[in-house]
Amino acid sequence: MGGKPREVKCLLLFILILSFSATSSWFLRSSLNYPTLRDYLGGPLPLGPLIIITFLLSFLVFYSLVKGRLSLLGPLIRVTSLIATYFSAQLYCYIALSYLGYGLPSYAKPCLVMLIPLLIVPLTLKALGGRGTSRLLASLVTFYSVTLGSLIGLALSFSELVTLVALASAIDIYSVFKGPISRLVSLFSYSKGAEALLEGALIPMGEVRVGAGDLIFYSMIIAHTYDAKPYSPLITLTAVSSILVGVYLTVRGLRRRRVLPALPLPASLSLSSIFLISALTHSIP
Repeated sequence: MGGKPREVKCLLLFILILSFSATSSWFLRSSLNYPTLRDYLGGPLPLGPLIIITFLLSFLVFYSLVKGRLSLLGPLIRVTSLIATYFSAQLYCYIALSYLGYGLPSYAKPCLVMLIPLLIVPLTLKALGGRGTSRLLASLVTFYSVTLGSLIGLALSFSELVTLVALASAIDIYSVFKGPISRLVSLFSYSKGAEALLEGALIPMGEVRVGAGDLIFYSMIIAHTYDAKPYSPLITLTAVSSILVGVYLTVRGLRRRRVLPALPLPASLSLSSIFLISALTHSIP
């Protein structure tokens, strides 16, 4: 596949993914206006521990990469992806039952919220085990990445978001150029060897692979635009467009380099555009 078709295909896929991210963020932000999600965050199925477990496992994945403990890498990524996918399905199930489950006994909702998302577990295991299609794997990774990113983005202030994104971008640059990702790819004569180890943490887009962490941060940025006061759809549209420009430029860079960090350019463009549009519309980001 030539460079230009690859870039166009990747950009079209990203338009779909970021549209889903914007829709998901809007849905979760709307749910925050009702007691349902607030009950969920502090209720019998609290959000905090699940996010802590997910990020603790993500840290262990990064630690395994840094230390070169490749035998731990695959299992850790699969467990992290499984928990994140289950949690994401659980959250949407809880919100759906809160809106549609009138008349259910009080004990039924917690049970259904725990049991219904289990239906997605066999599908997740199939995808992570290499028995599903790349499209199925991409859908599952996108699903949990967007959900986690949207929730975190809605919870952060703009200064916290900028600080976190800047730190993650610095780690991304180090990991790709000098750190564990660079060393991992260099261990294999073809990057597909590295890809097999990272299955469950990568979103396949034809010849291009995007990390789940990158999509989490994209979704954090998009979700935060809904907290602007007063809110303007122009802020969300600008953030999405800026991320797309950054992604396109990054993919173009793959003509010269085998691997590039996917977070710094889209993140810096989108955060700068949010600040600029907020200043022009007299909004508080």
